[in-house]
Amino acid sequence: MGSIASARSSPLLARLIRAAVLCYCAGASQAAAADAQLQITRPGTVALDAPARHQELRQAGALSAMCSAAPLPIPVLTGVHAPDGYGLDKAFIAVDKGFRAAAARCLAAEETACRDIQAAARRWSAVDLRTPEGGPNGRRYWNDTLTVNLRLLTPMMTALSVSEAFHPMPATDREAIAGWAKRALAAYAHGMRNGERYKDLGVPKSAHNHAIGSSLAAMSYGAWAGDEQAFAAGIEQWTLTLSSMRADGSLPIETRRGARALYYQGRAIAGLIAIAERARAQGIDLYTRAPDPEKSLHHAIAFLIRAVENPEIVMAYAKANVAPGPTKDYRRQHLGGASGSTFAWVAPYMARFPGHANTRALRTLDAGASDLVPALIGAVNRGGISAEWIGGDAKCFYARPPK
Repeated sequence: MGSIASARSSPLLARLIRAAVLCYCAGASQAAAADAQLQITRPGTVALDAPARHQELRQAGALSAMCSAAPLPIPVLTGVHAPDGYGLDKAFIAVDKGFRAAAARCLAAEETACRDIQAAARRWSAVDLRTPEGGPNGRRYWNDTLTVNLRLLTPMMTALSVSEAFHPMPATDREAIAGWAKRALAAYAHGMRNGERYKDLGVPKSAHNHAIGSSLAAMSYGAWAGDEQAFAAGIEQWTLTLSSMRADGSLPIETRRGARALYYQGRAIAGLIAIAERARAQGIDLYTRAPDPEKSLHHAIAFLIRAVENPEIVMAYAKANVAPGPTKDYRRQHLGGASGSTFAWVAPYMARFPGHANTRALRTLDAGASDLVPALIGAVNRGGISAEWIGGDAKCFYARPPK
């Protein structure tokens, strides 16, 4: 395996890395490429306008309550060691949680947390991450790439944006981190945008949740570094995934996942909302963009709410049992833990669409409708979840402050 650092001394590898970054945008429509709205208008701003959010919560008297997070270390690891089978590298969970917690505390004006984010990023920029294990069709490769995109690059770029809004880094440090992040992004891009399709589903592989995770990392880096080609990956992903939707709002690639059909529908939605919020931070409204009226984000969320209340709705798809995870009984849907990403979209969605029918449905859920409903009610009542598919603390970043 070659190292990312060796790109500095190898012109050929440098060209390959540049091509890998550019491949994020391969296949984007000419119309999207020409869309002036794709421009990054606020370089350095990733998931939200941190100073404006700080002021909003401070004026509401909710800053400490909504952005409180226990101090956590931000580990710096020496490599990625995801399993050959199902799952990501668990060691990176602490990295992700550390960056997310520090970003919330930094937004709450805890200067030490802001400095911790930058110090951790500087240490990471000295790590020689190696290329993913195996080839693009192997499970280790899939698990390695999602680990780095979801649990390192996205939360790091998000946290750096918050910290730099209050304490800009020295230019030399910023350049070193940006160069390292771009090389890591290129090495760990999943590369699904090659035109291949799932023949049994009739949808492109690029609509997959792993592609969402890869695009979210690219977009986060692009917004922070002012790289419009990387940023455009998220804009393109929005349309790629929504275009794959069935008429009932289900996502075919995700809802065939057996016991985790709704688990993955929810995580894909969370990733899309994270993309929409990064676009929003640059003045781009993705929420109003849909391939057609029946393939909107609202439609996907409506399906998930209905299926949580009545799991029978997803059974016809879930019975395919494709890569279902540890639990093989598709009739017993698994949503993940209380702090997981399945419902990490709830806070930003309800904040953006307080009067939407989906939001009204979330506020009037029947706890007795199914044994899945209490988890969704809990997400609504908590006002947000800090989860990896959002890349930050959803309550601190997005939830509406109490009146």
